[in-house]
Amino acid sequence: MKYVIWFILAGFIVGGAIVLLPGKTSNNGQLDPRYLSSAKSQFQMYQTKIKMDYNTGPCLGTLPLDDDWVIDIAHNPRQAIDDEPANQCAAYREGNARHFIELDPSGNLIQYK
Repeated sequence: MKYVIWFILAGFIVGGAIVLLPGKTSNNGQLDPRYLSSAKSQFQMYQTKIKMDYNTGPCLGTLPLDDDWVIDIAHNPRQAIDDEPANQCAAYREGNARHFIELDPSGNLIQYK
């Protein structure tokens, strides 16, 4: 009986910790606004500091909030060239990051995964 109580207590502690962890998406599958805001801030910083052609679809690196996400620029509407692995962020392509936020050359959200 003593072990059952400890098992139940441990379940509440672990379950509560999971609920309190910051999420990337909400219950309806929408991207967490903090992640989108962070991606757009990174995009604006790049535009201000690094003058380049964003129409070429550069990778802006990992999301400052979570290095399991990358920020990639793509055409809007998307083109077949955007799906080529050579044109995707290396961290995503190599499996070092499992998610991406894709922005268009103006910094607008296209998609996330």
